[in-house]
Amino acid sequence: LLPLAAHLGIPASDVHGVELRFAADGRYADYDRKSPLASQRGKATLVAALLATGGLDRPLVAVGDGSTDLVIRTEGVADAFIAFTGFVARDAVVRGADFQCHTNEGLRALLLPST
Repeated sequence: LLPLAAHLGIPASDVHGVELRFAADGRYADYDRKSPLASQRGKATLVAALLATGGLDRPLVAVGDGSTDLVIRTEGVADAFIAFTGFVARDAVVRGADFQCHTNEGLRALLLPST
């Protein structure tokens, strides 16, 4: 994540993710199971903390494909939720979403409508 963030001009301090572990041969081995972001409410907790400290502004839109993403909206932390179904569509996540899209272009249109 950090090289991509740097390319986009996002400071490393603004990047939050779950650490991945790889075997000596480069294959995926595991993830940091103790990371708060790996829990059901972890993303909502992090986003709420960032809002409280002025690290994020409103309106806030969460985007994702899983239940840990949707909980950011269902707990009232995000103002809206977009179910991104470009990789996988989970019925419960789509049902709970305010919007759904399956392409980057669709996501861009929802988040950055032309004026």
